[in-house]
Amino acid sequence: MNVKIVEAIAQLVQTLSNEERNLLEAKLHQANDRDVPNANARTRSVLDLAKPWVGCINDGPEDLAANEAYMEGYDAR
Repeated sequence: MNVKIVEAIAQLVQTLSNEERNLLEAKLHQANDRDVPNANARTRSVLDLAKPWVGCINDGPEDLAANEAYMEGYDAR
């Protein structure tokens, strides 16, 4: 997050009453809890997210390794 934005938010929070700060803190905790996946929930892999695009290209090699030129430089360090 941009430092200027963080500083501006910090200044605004300082102007709040204790009651308003407590309400803001509670709302932030609610939002954070909603965004954190449940420990029992299955997280989605990159493959899960990319499934709509798997196999969408009809032409080209089945495997990029079929042509060594595609893989050139991948083993370089």
